[in-house]
Amino acid sequence: MVNEIERKFFIQAIPDLSGIAVLHSERFFLKTENGFEERISKIDGKFYYDKKIIISPVEREREKKIITEEEFNELKIRAYGSTIRDTYLLSKKPKITLQIYHGQFEGLIRAEVEFDSLQEANDFVPVYWMGKEITGLDIARDSTNLKNTQQ
Repeated sequence: MVNEIERKFFIQAIPDLSGIAVLHSERFFLKTENGFEERISKIDGKFYYDKKIIISPVEREREKKIITEEEFNELKIRAYGSTIRDTYLLSKKPKITLQIYHGQFEGLIRAEVEFDSLQEANDFVPVYWMGKEITGLDIARDSTNLKNTQQ
């Protein structure tokens, strides 16, 4: 497992996305409980299986592996919910992505910023187009959003 360190933000305005490739993803959630998350994703025709363990609001342990389309379809049957979104990579260092949701979360737009260390995360000054920070809030986690819509 590797550690994933990230902060998340609403946005005030969508930055210029012209010329930036979009990654379309469908994510299906298999299990979410007590800080543990298990999910599968289809991202631009590739299939992934993820496990995440929450360490803190900004840090998670993550295990990610490529799976076959057949494995994906078998696991998808067990899913309790899904999200659909387009992701735009705006910066590599730190890694800043803009995520535009579709389907049941249409209208939700978030920025995620991934860091190599907690120090980098603490020192980060949000970009001018970023709005309220939502790191650690329910709205920042797709699995929590799904659970909240099912209640």
